[in-house]
Amino acid sequence: MEDALSGQEWAPAADGERVNENPASAPSGLHRPRQQDPATGEPIVELQPAAPQGLRVSGPGRKERDYQSRIEDLEQAALRSARLIATRKRELQMAALIERGSSRLVTRVEGELGQVRHERDELRQQGQRLVLTLGALQREAELLRKDLAQAKVRLATLSAPPMQRGLWHRLTGGGTHAKRR
Repeated sequence: MEDALSGQEWAPAADGERVNENPASAPSGLHRPRQQDPATGEPIVELQPAAPQGLRVSGPGRKERDYQSRIEDLEQAALRSARLIATRKRELQMAALIERGSSRLVTRVEGELGQVRHERDELRQQGQRLVLTLGALQREAELLRKDLAQAKVRLATLSAPPMQRGLWHRLTGGGTHAKRR
């Protein structure tokens, strides 16, 4: 007779129990000879240690392998995320340094621009003062030219030889001619 589940052959024992006819297929360490105890009539069962074998290591099953694969994938994703976070932190630090440096630069440039504007305003005021001074100097030069021309005329009249008295002057007494200036 064959057992449908295990595919092993079993034979009925004298007391109604089934006995495995193939001792090689019996569980290890269990040997059931066909002898019976004469006093009780029960079959004699002797336990024998199994032959020493190396440890049989059975690996993980399909579900365990899937679970381990998923854990490994998650660890890799966590590692990538940690690297990305570290990169973003470095980028953020660099951006903060650039922002701080650029704000200092803007402050310095604004200060320089204010100084340049102040200097420009001073130069413009100096230019306006120079224009006024130049206009005053031109007016003064013009007046000096006129005075020089008048002085030249006076000098020329003063240094001219005196007019000779003519006959009419002598006859009339000399009071009708124009005076020199």
